[in-house]
Amino acid sequence: GTVFKKGRRLDAADVAHLQQDGVAELWAAQLAAEDVEEDRAAAMVAQAVGGLGTQPASASTGRCNVHAVVSGLVVVDAEAVRALNRLDPELTLATLPPYAVVQAGDMVATIKIIPFAVAESVVTAAVRLASPSSPESRAVIQVVPFVPRRIGLVLTRTPGFSERILDRAAAAQRVRAQRLGSAITEIRRCPHEQAA
Repeated sequence: GTVFKKGRRLDAADVAHLQQDGVAELWAAQLAAEDVEEDRAAAMVAQAVGGLGTQPASASTGRCNVHAVVSGLVVVDAEAVRALNRLDPELTLATLPPYAVVQAGDMVATIKIIPFAVAESVVTAAVRLASPSSPESRAVIQVVPFVPRRIGLVLTRTPGFSERILDRAAAAQRVRAQRLGSAITEIRRCPHEQAA
């Protein structure tokens, strides 16, 4: 009934448990001196790719997710993402599309190390590729926070148009504004005519 997740380091208690369950053989990997264990490698790359408005989570089973810490727009350096993904097939980076709207806590990117470990040279190259070359350079992925705005809404009506439809339209626009960190502070209704 016990599950050993990918990348688990077996200790004496694990071996005793396996033997108790009748497991006589298993496949295991032994890391080379130049290997970086999958969780550590994923965490290092996640730390390097994340910038303003992001925070990496704890790595597990070779994956490290990067989350937004603010509500805003995801800004992605697509060429840097492509370069990282061309670096080595053992390492992948996936992101939300550029300019996706996110709320604080949403996942914006994930780094996955495919095998149990990856060569230190690959991790070093990935971190170097992901690191901004100057203070003015932007990170591979960042979340630019929304700037709160006060919004005026004009709703137009045609003859025979129900006020309830305008009420629903106003409510929908309020929700949209709130998602962007703003508020509708004034609503005006008028006929659907240019002069009005």
